[in-house]
Amino acid sequence: MKRLFLVLFLILGFFLLFKGISYAISPAQQATIATQEEWNKDWKYLCLEKWQDFGFNSPEEVKKAQIGKPFPIKMVDIKEFVVAKEIIPQTREAYRYVFPIQVEGKVVNEIHTGLSSGKWETIMIGGNISKVLYEIAAANDIQPDEVNIVFLGTSKYLVFNSNQEEVAVKITENDKSYKNQVDVFKQEAKELQEFISNKGENMQEYIGLMLIEGERSIQQENWLKRLARFIQYKLQI
Repeated sequence: MKRLFLVLFLILGFFLLFKGISYAISPAQQATIATQEEWNKDWKYLCLEKWQDFGFNSPEEVKKAQIGKPFPIKMVDIKEFVVAKEIIPQTREAYRYVFPIQVEGKVVNEIHTGLSSGKWETIMIGGNISKVLYEIAAANDIQPDEVNIVFLGTSKYLVFNSNQEEVAVKITENDKSYKNQVDVFKQEAKELQEFISNKGENMQEYIGLMLIEGERSIQQENWLKRLARFIQYKLQI
């Protein structure tokens, strides 16, 4: 009996260790570390200096600001996209995240972080994707995690399911009606497919090279380096 308990204890310990390591080296956690470090190092001081430009009401608000939970940006493989099918099942992560900058739970701005040459780094500060995402989630009585950020070419959409219907909201500066634009999304996808097709073999080859290069760019550092970075980050908190 003691031997059985020992085996079960070892199995449980191994499972928890594996789960902990998986969490520590996950893309979301590594992106969070990079974003938090860059915020403390650079972005926070830039916001303190130009607080009005970044949507804050005062420097004191900047000091209270917190980096929120990341939302993954997704994309579709335009060559493989099937217009007749639903959008969400055809998306895949783009190894890029949107981090809301929040003051007492209110989204003030956001930071975009992505994977480049194996390393996570902040790409830009500024935007309204996360703010609109929270508004849409509240309006549809769903959790923010249920809303997918999907980039299609230069367009940005929020895609989710509501009342057993797929909804796609295009994020634009002028239109804040947040109406369902699934048809617009699919029409844009169709036009992109036609554009690629009309350009012939050269464009097909170019897209293929872009996909290959894209796959290379999203290869993370080996798991030991990521784990070491996670441990170092936790020790600094």
